[in-house]
Amino acid sequence: MFNEYDIVVLKKRNSAISLPPGTEGTVLIVHTAHPLTYEVEFVNDVGEYLGVYTVPDADLMARSP
Repeated sequence: MFNEYDIVVLKKRNSAISLPPGTEGTVLIVHTAHPLTYEVEFVNDVGEYLGVYTVPDADLMARSP
């Protein structure tokens, strides 16, 4: 489970999200109801805003240090 403000990485393509795997984002809200989902704000490599999406836990991984 991730916490608010954790940096996460999209690990697979999701038909509801038009972003490629590897896109980084910040967890804004944790929805603890089943299934576990997160509101994530995604940005590109230069910090440009790409959108906020509701993402299932299974589609995210922690960013490597």
